[in-house]
Amino acid sequence: MIRPSGIITIITDFGDTDYFVGAVKGAMVTINPVANIIDITNNIRPGDIRQASFVLMNSFSEFPSGTIHYCVVDPGVGSRRKALIVDDGDYFFVAPDNGVVYPSIEGGDFRAYEISKIGRRKPGAISSTFHGRDIFAPAASLLSKGIDMGLIGEPIEEIEHYHFPVPKQSDAVLLGEIIHIDHFGNLITNFRRDNLSELRKPIFRTNERDISESRLYYQEDKSKAPFYIEGSSGYMEISVCNSRADVVLGSAVGDIVILLDGADEKTD
Repeated sequence: MIRPSGIITIITDFGDTDYFVGAVKGAMVTINPVANIIDITNNIRPGDIRQASFVLMNSFSEFPSGTIHYCVVDPGVGSRRKALIVDDGDYFFVAPDNGVVYPSIEGGDFRAYEISKIGRRKPGAISSTFHGRDIFAPAASLLSKGIDMGLIGEPIEEIEHYHFPVPKQSDAVLLGEIIHIDHFGNLITNFRRDNLSELRKPIFRTNERDISESRLYYQEDKSKAPFYIEGSSGYMEISVCNSRADVVLGSAVGDIVILLDGADEKTD
C-alpha cells in the first residue's frame, strides 16, 4: 500500500481569474489543514483532455512516491461519467473517467475505484457543475491523510483509455502530428528519437516547410530557421530560436508532420 506523502498536485482548466481554484484548495485544507498543495497548472485549455494528459504524463513522476495527483479537466461534469481514484503502486490519481489519467499509467498495473462514498462536507447538495470542489477535492484530501480507497469508493475493473496518436508508416515516410504546443511555442510531435535512427538525412515536413537541421540546445544556432530537437518529454520538437515555432510555421495541435529521409529525395 502506498504511504501518502502529504502532497497534492493540481492540474485543471479552471484558470486564475475566478474563484474555482481557491474554492478547491479551501475544500482540501478543510479536511487536511496540513496538506502540501502544489499547482502544476490551472491553465489547461478548457476541456482539453489531450493537453491535460500530456502535462500530467510529463510531471507526475517527478514527485515523491505517495503524491496525490488531482487532475480535473472535466467537460463531462454532471453527466454519468465516473469520478475516479487510481493507484498505480507509486502514486494516486484523482480525476474524471475521461481518459486523462491513462497515458500516465499505460503499460503498468493499477487499481481503480469509483468515488461514491464521500462528497462535500458542508451542508447542501453537491453541485452538478463543480465536482472539482465537491467530489474530487475531498477525495484527494482524504487520500493525503491515509484514508483507504475502499472507504472512499467502490473498485471498478475498467477505466476510459486515451492514447496519444503514434506515427504511421505510409510508403517511404512516417506520418505523425503535433500533439502539444508548449508555452514557448515549441511544436511537440509524436516522433521519438528511435524513429530517426535508420534515416540518413531526417527531414520533418509540416505546413509545406521542410525542417532538416537538428540542434542539441535551443540557442545553439540563433538564426530564425526552424530546427528539430529532442525535448525533455522524450518527443521530438520543432523549434525556432528566440521565437515561436507555432507562429513562424502557422501550426496548431493536430497538424500533420511527415518524417522522411532526405537522402532519398530526387534532385534535378
